[in-house]
Amino acid sequence: YWAVALPVYFCFAIVLSYMAYFGLIFLQTASLSDMSTTTDSQANYVSDPVLPVDAIPPLRDLHISDVNKKLYGPLDL
Repeated sequence: YWAVALPVYFCFAIVLSYMAYFGLIFLQTASLSDMSTTTDSQANYVSDPVLPVDAIPPLRDLHISDVNKKLYGPLDL
């Protein structure tokens, strides 16, 4: 009995551990409507500074609404 039962228990424990691991990942993941999926406290949003013509603009993050306007154009309702 134990020659068959121990390997079956071991395989079942491995399957359960994978299921528990994926379940914990799903519990810890933020929902898609949460703002933490698009930005965080380290975001550096800078308004358009006045720069000379030949200057390189400073490094900054792009806000998601600006990216959507560039990709999809203005929203005309």
